[in-house]
Amino acid sequence: MKPVIKNLSKNEKGITLVEYALGASLIAIAAVAMIGNVGQGVNRAFTSVNGKLPAAPRAPATTPATTPAAPAA
Repeated sequence: MKPVIKNLSKNEKGITLVEYALGASLIAIAAVAMIGNVGQGVNRAFTSVNGKLPAAPRAPATTPATTPAAPAA
């Protein structure tokens, strides 16, 4: 049993994999937080601009022009 434990303690491939997984998860968490903050900032900017624009007058409702049917041949 001792040789197996010694062999596992010398094997660093698993440790490196765990380090990469932790690093990737931290980067993902930071990216999600940043995207959320950027989204809120963009939303505030559009809301601000929308509040400063004058209300546009409504266009009158129009009906589509009808074209006469072609004579039957």
